[in-house]
Amino acid sequence: MAEFQVLAGTQRVDVEAAGFKRMVLYAPLKPRDLRIGYFLYLQLKQPIADNQTVEVKNPSGRLWPADWSFTTTSNPERWSPAVHVNQVGYAPALPKKARVGYYLGSLGELAGWEAARETSTALTTSPPA
Repeated sequence: MAEFQVLAGTQRVDVEAAGFKRMVLYAPLKPRDLRIGYFLYLQLKQPIADNQTVEVKNPSGRLWPADWSFTTTSNPERWSPAVHVNQVGYAPALPKKARVGYYLGSLGELAGWEAARETSTALTTSPPA
């Protein structure tokens, strides 16, 4: 996908697919204040290492100005909307359950995640191979 340039540290990472989602974030009736979120999802061909700086650019300038870039750090402890855990009402001795899943707009549902319970307090997830 030539529209995107993704850098992990100083290495270029190829984009396999791109997805888009638009959804209402906030819509009170009074006063009228509709706020819409636009989300871009990039499926990369190679995984990003933990604690690596990731930068996304649009060199052609067709999607956003060419001098803009979006930068973040791949933090393994970051918050993820893909994991849902409800702790309210859990008895300490009973098993715990969590849901793993996320809708990626035009890319469909996030697939290939497996969750495993290591202890009564730790949940690990492993991304698709």
